[in-house]
Amino acid sequence: MCGILGVYSKNKSIDNSVINTAVKSLSHRGPDGSGYDLIEKNNGFLLIGHTRLAIIDVSDSGHQPMSTDNGRYFITYNGEIYNYKELKKILISKGYEFKSECDTEVLINAWDCWKEKCLDLLDGMFAFLIYDKEIKQFFLVRDPFGIKPLYYYYNQDAFIFASEISAIQKLKSSSSYLDLNTARDYLNFGIFEPYENTFVKDVKKVPPGCLINVNLFEKGISPKIQRYYKPSIEQKYKYNFENAAEEFRQLLLGSVKRHLRSDVPVGAALSGGIDSSTIVSIIKHLNPDYHLETFSFVSDNSSVSEEIWIDKLAEEKNIKPNKLRINKDDFLKDHLDFIISAGEPLNSGPSYYAEFSVYKLAKSFGIKVLLDGHGADEMLCGYNGYPEYRIASLISERKFKEAISFCSNWYQYPHRTFKSSIGALLKGAKISLSHKQAYDNSRLSLPGRYLASKLRDEVMIDNCPRQLRGTDRSAMFRSIENRVPFLSRDLVDFSLSLPEEFHIGSDGGTKRLLRRAMDGIVPEQILQRKDKIGYIAPVNFRFKLNDPDKFFEVSKNIYSFCPYKKLKTEYKAGEVFINVNNEKWNIYNLIQWIVHTNVAF
Repeated sequence: MCGILGVYSKNKSIDNSVINTAVKSLSHRGPDGSGYDLIEKNNGFLLIGHTRLAIIDVSDSGHQPMSTDNGRYFITYNGEIYNYKELKKILISKGYEFKSECDTEVLINAWDCWKEKCLDLLDGMFAFLIYDKEIKQFFLVRDPFGIKPLYYYYNQDAFIFASEISAIQKLKSSSSYLDLNTARDYLNFGIFEPYENTFVKDVKKVPPGCLINVNLFEKGISPKIQRYYKPSIEQKYKYNFENAAEEFRQLLLGSVKRHLRSDVPVGAALSGGIDSSTIVSIIKHLNPDYHLETFSFVSDNSSVSEEIWIDKLAEEKNIKPNKLRINKDDFLKDHLDFIISAGEPLNSGPSYYAEFSVYKLAKSFGIKVLLDGHGADEMLCGYNGYPEYRIASLISERKFKEAISFCSNWYQYPHRTFKSSIGALLKGAKISLSHKQAYDNSRLSLPGRYLASKLRDEVMIDNCPRQLRGTDRSAMFRSIENRVPFLSRDLVDFSLSLPEEFHIGSDGGTKRLLRRAMDGIVPEQILQRKDKIGYIAPVNFRFKLNDPDKFFEVSKNIYSFCPYKKLKTEYKAGEVFINVNNEKWNIYNLIQWIVHTNVAF
C-alpha cells in the first residue's frame, strides 16, 4: 500500500522542490520509502512519484517508480494484487524473468504481456499509472470497486494525479476553490461522495472500474475515460440454493486466503456483526493456530454495544480481542486530525471517528495490514434488505400474492415497522411501473432483477464508495493497509448472478447465502443475528475554536447558501466555543475542513 502522484506538463519543466513537498504530503500512506523520476522530457515533461508502505517483499527491490527491463513501461502503483503468485507463474511460462518477489513487478509485466486486457485477470485493489514510452501514452487505472483512491486535475497545459487531493493542491500552480454544487449537496442532502466530482473544483476522481488514457502527441491535453468493468446483473446461475451456498463458501475462503498474503503482521477489525465475524472465523478456520489480533470499538451504552458478540466469537475461536472505548475527551482531542485526514468532509462523522480510532489502536500493536468486512452488506442485501426493490422484481413478474406476502413477513424483523413495509410496497410498485432505477434514469434494470441492480449500484456507486473512502483515509493516516476480502471480483460477479431470493427470502430474512455458506465456520448465535448496530458514537459537544476569525469568515460564505444550518456560538473567559449536535455536524465538518485545507470560495 502506498501513495502515488505525478504531473505531466507540455511546456515547462517541473520544480524539484514542489515535487518533494507533494511527495512528503503522502508520507503517511508510505513511510517505508519514497522516490520520483523524470521519465519523459522530449514530448513535454512527465514525472511520477511514490511513497511506499512495504507489505510484500519489504526489500529495496520493490522500490518505485519501477520500469520493465526493456525500458518501455514505467509504473507507480498503490495497492495489492492478491493473485500475483498465480499470474507470475503464467508470465514465467511466457518467458518473463523476475528480480523481486513483489506484486509491482508482476503488474508491470502483466501490462507488457496483455496490455489493458490484464485488468480482467487481476484480483486486487489498486490505483496505478502505466506509461508506455514507445507510443507516448499513459494510463491511469482504478480497481473495480474503488477500494484505493485516485484523483486527477488537468488543463490544456498540464495533467496532475495523486492518491489524495492534498498532493494535487501542492502540484497545481493555481489556487483551489470549493466546488459549490458538491458543498450544497453535502449540506442539504448529506451526499459526500459524488460519483466523479469532489469538494475541490476541477479536481475529479477516477470512477471505480475505469481507466483514463492520455496521449502526449495530442495538441492539447484530452483525457479519455473508459469503463473496463461493470458487473452483469443477468441471472446466470442455474443450480439450487445449497449448491450456490457451497460455491460461495469456496470463493470466499479462497479470497480470504489470498488476502492473508503478507510479509508483515496482519490483523482484523471486529465489530461483532456477521460480516467481520465471518472474516475472523474464516482466518481461524484456514489456520487454527494463526495468531490473530482483532480490534474493536465498544460502546459504553449497553443498548448499542456489540461487546457481547465480540466476546462470544473470541471465546469460540480462542482469540483475545483488543477493545477500544471512546470518551468525550478523545473526540475533542482528535477530531481535527480526523476531519483533515478524511481528505474531504464525511457524513455521520462520529461513527467514522470510531473506525478512525480502531486503526489507531491497531497501530499501537504494530499492525500494518487489517482485514475487515466492508462490501458484504452492499453485495448480499444487508440487514434491511432493500425491500422496495425485491417487491419491484416480484411485481414486474406479476407475482402479486408473493409481493404482498413478502411485505407482511418483512416487517416482523427488528427495526422494521408495518408503516415502512407499506412504504416499501408503494415504492416497489412505482419502480416496477417505471422500469428504471430511481437514482439515475440512465441505469435501466431488467424485469425481475431490480434488487440485483440496486445491489450493483450500492457496490459500485452509492454506499460502498463512501464506506471505502472513510476506511482508506482512517487506515492510511496510521500507515495501515486495509483489505476487504468480500470485494473480490469473482465473489461480486457470482453474487449478482444469483436468483434474488438467494439473498432475501420470502420471509424477509437477509444474507441467506452468507448465513448458509458459513454454517459450521461462524458461531451459530452470530450467524443467525437479525439486527445490526455498527459504530454508534453520537455528537453533542462544545468545540473550542483555535482560529475563530478564520472560522467565522468561512462560516459567512457557507451561510450565504445554507442559511438554516447556523452554528450556535458561545464565549467564555475570552475563548470561543461552537455547539455541535448530530444535525449540525456536517456544517461544522465542512467549515473546519475549509479552514485547514486552504480551499477558497
